Amino acid sequence: MSVSCFVPCYNNRNTIAVVIDSLNNQCVDAGKVMVIDDGSTDASAQIARSLDANAISHASNAGRGAIRAEGIDSCTTDLLLSCDATNRLDSSFLASAVPWFNESTVAAVFGRLIDPSPSGVSGRWRARHLLLQRGDAKSSEYSSLATGAYVARVSFIRDVGNFRRDLRHSEDVELGDRLLKAGYKVVFEPKCIAHPLVRNTIAQCLERHWRWYVARNGRMTLTDLRRWAGLAWRSMLVEDIRAKDPAAAVISLILPFHHWWRSQREKSNRKIHT
Repeated sequence: MSVSCFVPCYNNRNTIAVVIDSLNNQCVDAGKVMVIDDGSTDASAQIARSLDANAISHASNAGRGAIRAEGIDSCTTDLLLSCDATNRLDSSFLASAVPWFNESTVAAVFGRLIDPSPSGVSGRWRARHLLLQRGDAKSSEYSSLATGAYVARVSFIRDVGNFRRDLRHSEDVELGDRLLKAGYKVVFEPKCIAHPLVRNTIAQCLERHWRWYVARNGRMTLTDLRRWAGLAWRSMLVEDIRAKDPAAAVISLILPFHHWWRSQREKSNRKIHT
């Protein structure tokens, strides 16, 4: 099966070179790297071109769904290895994913994000509760898709209609749901490892957690708020305390209220734009 590489990029001049290097240094041939620059105001595209990547620059920001869909549309190979411009792949990422595609119904394989040296309260909380770095993870053949670092069988993605171009978040989960509904497999393979190249503030951690775990539902009811409070305070908060990390415990304490506030804000924004 032929493979090519895709990097969606937006103002990532500080990390794009490392990402491209990690794609070029896969232990099996990963093919040519294509970068789609989604309206960056920095030198991301120029840096990509200087590293012999095919870089397409957009005049304005179209959003995650549109850029990921364009990557699939532009692909001319059987498989597409995609990595966000803020993550570095282990050299064995592609080699660990490819064997899954011997199964005729596998549409995509995604891996883990692991921060090898989390620092600061936001870094510790991110590793513990956002990246879920604790314990030994096991592979799963019917997972919800995550696209920070993944390999896709391009024909199957096209078969279900590609990424939704109008989505600026949760585009991967939405596509994963359609793939599973169509009878395809979406595989989580913990041997496929990528490493985040950027730190996140507390606000960014909370935003990413909301985007990954709440935003796809489109709304948040009082019942949802109570459910998140139970999860955050009985599990996440307890885990922080056991780790003797009271500063991180404060983040877990406010998490349900952030999710409620962020969901109400999203609801208001949708009303304004309809």
